[in-house]
Amino acid sequence: MENEKKHFTWYGSASSEAGPFIISAVEDFAQWKGSDDTLPVGFRVRYYGPLLKELSPKFHIGEPVRFENEDRFNAFIQMLFNEINTVKPQISMQHKQGDYDFFLEDTNVFHLETGPDTDYTRICETAIDKDEIAIASFGTNAWALFWDVRPNTVRLALEQTRRDVFFITGLSDENREKALELVLAGEKFYEVGELSLPTGCGVLAWSPMTQGDFGAPDGLSQVADLNPPIHLNSLNILKVGTVFKVQPGTYNVTCGWSKVEENNFAWVRMGLQV
Repeated sequence: MENEKKHFTWYGSASSEAGPFIISAVEDFAQWKGSDDTLPVGFRVRYYGPLLKELSPKFHIGEPVRFENEDRFNAFIQMLFNEINTVKPQISMQHKQGDYDFFLEDTNVFHLETGPDTDYTRICETAIDKDEIAIASFGTNAWALFWDVRPNTVRLALEQTRRDVFFITGLSDENREKALELVLAGEKFYEVGELSLPTGCGVLAWSPMTQGDFGAPDGLSQVADLNPPIHLNSLNILKVGTVFKVQPGTYNVTCGWSKVEENNFAWVRMGLQV
């Protein structure tokens, strides 16, 4: 089999605390704003509580409502306030920053959260909310793979011709090799999609982080093919990212979940399209 001829070398790693990992071309990562809510792409409203079922059907929305325009954002909130006060004139409200809690006597019957919307919150709440992994867009024609296996450490391995790259959640050195062999032997996988690495320079990072957090204002391309690989550190958190170099092109992305000697692991594999 072709897979049996492939030889991988373990190359770098990244660790997370909460929130997904991001895998992308370094050119696209330059546009990534992470979880910084001082750089919003819009505004969001999220609400829930037993009072919701008494409101008009137009408010029966199961996910955050997003607005690019601040006037529409404010108008929607006012419309929601008016609806609540019409349905329950005796209701009382407590407000702290962007959060609102509505009470009937001593019972909290409705909670409302408002604030800036970011690519980070949008992707966490939509693209990977159910499936743990997804390819999503952000910025201007930028794309990345988002992989929610938190908290964890992800190691990557490069195939000798740099046409194949393998990512796996934390295992011991020995079990990591066994897991790689298992996947190469044809372990069941799921198709995720395609991801472009135009120059072959890629980044694996904890997604709340940005290029600026890593102190790399001029980009990461120049360190992508260092061996040993460079660890990307933020000001107060170490080893939250790494960069790598593969053949330029579009990669097919597959993923899977399995077990080695009672140790569960998740994996992602990116193979260059022929």
